[in-house]
Amino acid sequence: MLALRKTELCHASWSEIDLEKGEMLIPAGRIKTKKDHLVMLPTQAETCPKNCNA
Repeated sequence: MLALRKTELCHASWSEIDLEKGEMLIPAGRIKTKKDHLVMLPTQAETCPKNCNA
C-alpha cells in the first residue's frame, strides 16, 4: 500500500502523519538521503490510522 521501507514506517510517530492533508513527512534525520521526504497517503492508508488511533 505504501512505498516505504519497513523501518521508516515502524519508527514513524503520529506527529509525522497529517490525515487531513493525506500525507506523511519523514524527517531528514530518519532517512538515508538526509532530506525530508514527503509521502502522499492513499485513501486506504488514511483510514487505517483513524481506526487505530480512535
